Amino acid sequence: MAEEIPVMRSLADLPKYVIRTMGDPMDCFVEECAEAIKEAMKCKRFPPGHPTHEAWTTAGNPSPRTLLVQEIGDVLAAIDVLVNRGLMTDMEIRTAKYAKLQKMAEQFGHGAVFGDLYAKPTDPDWVNRTQTSGL
Repeated sequence: MAEEIPVMRSLADLPKYVIRTMGDPMDCFVEECAEAIKEAMKCKRFPPGHPTHEAWTTAGNPSPRTLLVQEIGDVLAAIDVLVNRGLMTDMEIRTAKYAKLQKMAEQFGHGAVFGDLYAKPTDPDWVNRTQTSGL
């Protein structure tokens, strides 16, 4: 006899979701990161001007960029939950963030990471842009 496949009638039927509880905040974080990655890949595959992008947005759907911004907001909210639940501290996250920004600035140039507003005058890219733009 064939095994019967259960039918999901609502989100509450999923094991990790219980009515009025969020479940494991780490699962939530991982899920939100995956959704952000998915939308980021859509932005790369279907940039403005791509026929699929135009057809999608013309039909009244939000652009891939808009969806990516929403998912990034969801990731940030999931990070807040991790902090609020005591799984890590805001200071730990900030310290890791600034260490990563410093590494990226060393690898790619200060202006590439922080933009022209915060670029060091010795950054060759910044010097070239300001010389050609008349700044």
